[in-house]
Amino acid sequence: MPDLRRKHQRKKLHLAVEAVTSNHILLGTTKDISRGGMGVELDGPIMEQEVSIGLFRVVDGIEDDSPSVAIDCEVMWGKVMEPGRFTFGLRFLELTAEQERYIASLLEE
Repeated sequence: MPDLRRKHQRKKLHLAVEAVTSNHILLGTTKDISRGGMGVELDGPIMEQEVSIGLFRVVDGIEDDSPSVAIDCEVMWGKVMEPGRFTFGLRFLELTAEQERYIASLLEE
């Protein structure tokens, strides 16, 4: 059954993530992504309302050399999964045309 609360359908996708706040750089992976946002798992908490997310493709467990993209996001929710592992729901903020094309290419894979 589709989630009627979501504006955009999400696609399960595994990308490496670098979350940059004003004080920290957190590492993790995407859980899913849509045209409006994404779910991520990180190695630490985001203590701010906004974060810049760098996305990197992963091939055979290694970050690919293909171009990455950084996207500014609003933190919609977060929770502790277990000590040292956190999950967050992020909403994209004002995407550029290049960022929109990148996300569209991920959704088409």
